[in-house]
Amino acid sequence: MAYKSSSDAQLNIVAGRLQSMIVTIASTAAQIDAGQLRLVAYTNDSFSASSPKAPTMAEAGLPGMEGMRSW
Repeated sequence: MAYKSSSDAQLNIVAGRLQSMIVTIASTAAQIDAGQLRLVAYTNDSFSASSPKAPTMAEAGLPGMEGMRSW
């Protein structure tokens, strides 16, 4: 499904109509902090100070996904 903005997709994630999406942490930090969203993995090869326990995509079993960005 195509969305005009990441905020439209985020509404569907929180409502349970969408299972996953790739977004920037900055755009979802409030929902992650509130427990509405769960950070599964980073698409870059380094960790964020805000969630140092989350794995990279390769560590999560999805090698080759590094460097993907939301657009």
